[in-house]
Amino acid sequence: MGSVDATIVNGKDFDVIIVGAGVVGSALAYGLGNDGRNVLIVERDLKEPDRIVGELLQPGGFEQLRALGLESAVEGIDAILVDGYAVTRDDGDHQNLQYGFYPDGKAIMGRSFHHGRFVQKLRGAAAACNRVSMLQATVTDLVRTDDGVVHGVICRDHVGSKAYRAPLTIICDGCFSNFRRRVGHTAPRFKSHFVGMVLRDVELEHQRKGNVFVTPAGPILCYQIGTNEIRLLADVPEPLPSDLADHLVKNIAQYLPAPLRGALVRAAATDKVRSMPNSQLFPCEYSTLRGALLLGDAANMRHPLTGGGMTVGLSDVVLLRRLLAPLALHDAEDVRQALLEFQHLRVAHASTINVLAGALYEVFKDEPLREALWDYFKLGGVFQQTPMQLLGGICRSPTTLVKHFFGVGLWGSYRIINWVPTPYRLFKAWRMLATAGWIIIPLLHGEGIFENFASFLQAVFHFNTPKQRSTTGAREANAGGSHS
Repeated sequence: MGSVDATIVNGKDFDVIIVGAGVVGSALAYGLGNDGRNVLIVERDLKEPDRIVGELLQPGGFEQLRALGLESAVEGIDAILVDGYAVTRDDGDHQNLQYGFYPDGKAIMGRSFHHGRFVQKLRGAAAACNRVSMLQATVTDLVRTDDGVVHGVICRDHVGSKAYRAPLTIICDGCFSNFRRRVGHTAPRFKSHFVGMVLRDVELEHQRKGNVFVTPAGPILCYQIGTNEIRLLADVPEPLPSDLADHLVKNIAQYLPAPLRGALVRAAATDKVRSMPNSQLFPCEYSTLRGALLLGDAANMRHPLTGGGMTVGLSDVVLLRRLLAPLALHDAEDVRQALLEFQHLRVAHASTINVLAGALYEVFKDEPLREALWDYFKLGGVFQQTPMQLLGGICRSPTTLVKHFFGVGLWGSYRIINWVPTPYRLFKAWRMLATAGWIIIPLLHGEGIFENFASFLQAVFHFNTPKQRSTTGAREANAGGSHS
């Protein structure tokens, strides 16, 4: 895929400029183009990207892809159906955890694939829209008025630099965003790194599942990204070893089943080992921007352990498209109000996924809570199915997440006390519950604790604030495609 001719681009009056043609930018361009908007999408490099994350699309993300009419993007790329996770401890004990079924009886499924192939399919769909122009160039700056309103971008390509203008600029330039700080957002916090490689000509013991190995070295995740290819990701804390291949062979391989262990050793000797920082970035205050919006990983990131990033990004696209649909984008005040509404409403789908990702990663590092979670899943029924639907992005309820998270702590505390409440056991039980609180409360606060519990407060006190009255319908519409 190449860049469009500059004379064609310059001849259009754009409604929206999108910076970045990754998953979120391409899907948004496709959606807005089909809504009749003239869209310019600018991407630095239109060659197929090569990344080790963004390869597992949870079922909730696939629902949003289908809502955009882009489900064909997972066809023809050797994508693999995923029906849940198989979790194995270092003592060999394991559990198969499935997403479950929709009310109509159909199995809930995610998809795994090569990230680059998926992105190229999305780019192709966007470029095929008559109202979408795709330009290969580097965005070097934003066009601003004296009072700070963004009116477009300045791009540089092989010809030179040129300004392109539109009433709305949406910045989707990913986790390494060049514009995050320029618009007043904070830098992400680096939690650890995923070190990854592709294992070939070997089969997973548990097919059609994300295979998770909970080990003293940290979580290891394996899943198919093609018929004969398995992605291996190992969580490695700072500082990152200088020889990644050697680290995987000496410190990670021992926790894998023999077939995967052999495949890892072979791949480490011949293939390139990649790393990717695992970052956390709480949502930015969109109200600080006028005429522009940060979207996707440029605005909000969570630990990739749960594979929720694309689900959040595609859900943001669906919501933003709906809010912009009735607007004349040249009305700056209407656009500003829509972006404020977007900031408020996205909490309904983003906070649960984001908080779960951060909380689960911290639970894996805490042995008592990790054991409590293991025993909680063994209870089966809703104690297994509902957490899996939270993980899959099917259930988006923050209150359901909090209920089950503290349910894990309470169950673990009960098993510690075990009907004999000695002072030491009571202390251990209290410490487990306190640790659970210390983990989840800062995450809820960072994602917007009032918005997380607004629906709960409304149900308890039976009232609507003026803000809630104006957004209830949109919130219900936004949740309409999700199954609780």
